Amino acid sequence: MKLTNLNCPQCNGFLKQQRDMFFCDSCGAAFNVDYDDNDVQYAQLVTEAERTKMMLQSDLNLMHTDYQLKENIARNEEQRDIARTRKKAIGAGLKMSGMYFGSILLMVGMSVALFWYIGSKLSKSKKENDEKKATHYQELIDTVKTDTVFLENVIAAGSACKDRQDIDTAEIYTIKGVPGGMVHKVGSPEIEDVYVIGNESSTKLTMYMVYKLTYQYDESGETFPVYTGVSLSNVDMDENGYMKYDFDVSPVIAGDYMWGGFYDKDQFYRECLFQYDRNGVLMELDLSVLGKEGKS
Repeated sequence: MKLTNLNCPQCNGFLKQQRDMFFCDSCGAAFNVDYDDNDVQYAQLVTEAERTKMMLQSDLNLMHTDYQLKENIARNEEQRDIARTRKKAIGAGLKMSGMYFGSILLMVGMSVALFWYIGSKLSKSKKENDEKKATHYQELIDTVKTDTVFLENVIAAGSACKDRQDIDTAEIYTIKGVPGGMVHKVGSPEIEDVYVIGNESSTKLTMYMVYKLTYQYDESGETFPVYTGVSLSNVDMDENGYMKYDFDVSPVIAGDYMWGGFYDKDQFYRECLFQYDRNGVLMELDLSVLGKEGKS
């Protein structure tokens, strides 16, 4: 190979090659290339080298493209594996959550059913108990009205209580229109009325007996009444349907002066008897079954 001057033979300017032509930058002259046999062989060698280089570059590009493709495939497969793993984890989590919430719902449902069952049982039991109370209460009312032996004993016990409680002799002063002087009790307490106060919620009765006590002035012989009463609580029947006799009477201690009663019968009723009617029903018993007439 030999070096060739690339200056323009006319103006000595710099030549530029464009394909098979050379052009001068200074004068614009154009020149063809005159190849000889050696030049043709060289050109062929250069062409072969360029072709080989291009083929190698193409193979390299293909290898790079194949590597990129395989890398993309591997990356996509890895992402799919990650996605499948996440999906399985989410599915397992949802399954666990479903089982957890399902168990909670089951427990809640069972609790509701249990409470409903207990509530229905309690409601049924309460209803049955209320019905038994109402039945017992009515039977108690019917019995106390007709059990004459029981009424006689109750009235006698109340009379004995008033005999013990009230004074036999006293000196009174002029009060509420009653003249003063020494007085003493005349006779025994007389039964006026018998009342029953009932309440279904308790299934027991309270009896209230009204008595009249008579007092007489020692000097004039004039008499006057004092109205008083005795109460009897927790009146009930025994297991055989008979009235119980284990009662304890309680005397009334309110009244005018020291009598434990009132000169005015209506006042006694207002202040002592009807106050017991606040939580129940007040019923008057018919004393004609005992051969007595109530004087209310």
